[in-house]
Amino acid sequence: SKIKPIVCPVGVMDKSDMVDMLSQPLAIHWIDKASPLKQASQSWPNSPFGPAKSGSSTSIDTFLNSLISPGGFHDVEWSKQVSFEEREIEVLGGSSLLTSVLLMVQSMIGGGILAFPHAFLAGGLLNMFVMQLAMMGFITAGLWVLAWCSERTGAGSFQALMRVMIGRQAELASAVALVVLIFGASVVYLDIFVDQVHPWFETVPRSDLTFIVAMFFPLLVLGRTMSSLALPSLIGCAALLYVCGMIILNFVLAWHNGTLRIQSGDAIDQPVLWQSGLRQWLGIFPVVCFSYQGHISAVPLYYELTRKSMTRWVAVISLGLGSCIVLYNITGCLAYLTFLDRTQGDILKSFLAEDVAIPRIMVTFARVAVAVKVCVTSGVFTFCARSAILDELDRMLGKPMSSSDGVFLLVTFTWAALVALVAVLAPDIGKVVSVVGNISAFFMFHFPGMCILATVRTDKRTLSNVSRRLRLVAGWTLIFLGTFVFCAGLWSALDGL
Repeated sequence: SKIKPIVCPVGVMDKSDMVDMLSQPLAIHWIDKASPLKQASQSWPNSPFGPAKSGSSTSIDTFLNSLISPGGFHDVEWSKQVSFEEREIEVLGGSSLLTSVLLMVQSMIGGGILAFPHAFLAGGLLNMFVMQLAMMGFITAGLWVLAWCSERTGAGSFQALMRVMIGRQAELASAVALVVLIFGASVVYLDIFVDQVHPWFETVPRSDLTFIVAMFFPLLVLGRTMSSLALPSLIGCAALLYVCGMIILNFVLAWHNGTLRIQSGDAIDQPVLWQSGLRQWLGIFPVVCFSYQGHISAVPLYYELTRKSMTRWVAVISLGLGSCIVLYNITGCLAYLTFLDRTQGDILKSFLAEDVAIPRIMVTFARVAVAVKVCVTSGVFTFCARSAILDELDRMLGKPMSSSDGVFLLVTFTWAALVALVAVLAPDIGKVVSVVGNISAFFMFHFPGMCILATVRTDKRTLSNVSRRLRLVAGWTLIFLGTFVFCAGLWSALDGL
């Protein structure tokens, strides 16, 4: 009388069933329907059910033990994965469509908004537009594939998705790459933040200010779900819009006043429209790709999306990625047309060094806005890195240590302290990060391509020959493209050292 039986055919159990099952005492009854139960038992090594027989049952304690075992709960036939984090998110709710769009914009646009104008100078106006047009289809495909695989597996983080789709080695490789990449990016974001605010605290040594700021950064990521960054992401987007609006306003006023160099008519004061050299093409290739890097956060974003569906995710991609395209190109192009060959790698330095049409106070406010923006972007990335570290701790220790508030806070503030330490001890870390940053090509192209190839294996019984060939072509195309982007970016970074 105290046990509620839940009867579910093999292959159709979804996450809501699992949440219901784990919330009360029950026995689990399996009914052999479409596929033999022995296949499910064999593909789930940690199955507590013993011999696969129809109508077999188990206690909730045994089932929970299997969930927290190092192998986790994974069944190839079901293509579902359930974790304690997932149950918490399902119960507490997730992110709205608007919040997901804002978070995607935050994850993509960081310090790149400052460097994009210089990319127009280095590569040429038309080169930049052509490169973005050529690459946008692949970038969009990677975002879609990762969410599609998350829907198939129920994985809530990038590294968990790799474990389910490809295997433990891929999970470990993605976790290491993710932590290294985000750590380097966090150091750069911290440096950018300190660069913006240090002129107002000149009496404070830069190293001390770096540590002080770094200890405040974790306050943004004390929540356990990415939806906790909804309000900071809204503020970050407002700061981003201010910087873009300032650049546009300065161009419009300068054009109206007739003070733009391109209005002089001199050949030397005209923008570079086209660059035909191979070096220029290879130089802007990684800039375009890495400016739209939001793939690491794509899995948790889709995982926490309310009423998740691929249709709603397409809306998130369209609005989020579309906003980034508009903001990058309008601000990048107009800033380059304003300063031409005097465009610096940090566009705000050009505003400080040159005569501008807007009041200087607006440039000062822009520095504050940039500091706020990179702070929020760093928070989004830190959330993903911390998730990877906590997952590995759970796996190594064989129990859910991440549920402990002490461990959670220790990892968060230790991360911040290490980022600050490296920022202080290695002031030229930007050159190293320019090399390490090419790892992002794996998240944008390699891992999504490998996931597509993995579905060919898991869906081999239901795939037609045409679908199988299309998936093979798509998967290998992304892998080969990622290899090219990685090599081109690495060569460009090493050439610039």
